Amino acid sequence: MKIYVQFLSILLFSLFLTACSVDKEAVSLYKQEKPLEIDISVPHPVLLNKPQLFKAVLHQNGKVVDDAEEVRFTIWKKDSSNKNETIAATNVDNGVYTVERTIDKEGVYYVKVNASANGSRIMPTKQFIVGEITEEIDSVKKQDPEQNHEHH
Repeated sequence: MKIYVQFLSILLFSLFLTACSVDKEAVSLYKQEKPLEIDISVPHPVLLNKPQLFKAVLHQNGKVVDDAEEVRFTIWKKDSSNKNETIAATNVDNGVYTVERTIDKEGVYYVKVNASANGSRIMPTKQFIVGEITEEIDSVKKQDPEQNHEHH
């Protein structure tokens, strides 16, 4: 009788473990997101006191995105105490979104593009330099290199 109980216990335990096995096809039941990608273009060189055109090209799943729900640019000077102005972009065509902005002071600047399309959102930031500045460039070079690159 004792052997019968042990055999039955092992059989039930084995049955329990097989019921908890991982289904290899389970991943196909979930939505597979296609990430939004963006290329930010900054005029080179950026001219002081003249309107400059900043561009962002949106791609998703290898195709341009012409119907983004939102594309907004934020441009600010490093160490600025001014409130950052967010500007809605204009959809030019073929996935290109632009804003025009006039910059009136030399320095290190950042442009952040906040874009959303087809359930995906991206907010990369790109750094650029306006004018001839040596002290600020040296301080930027000493920063963490991860902060000086475009993030997706």
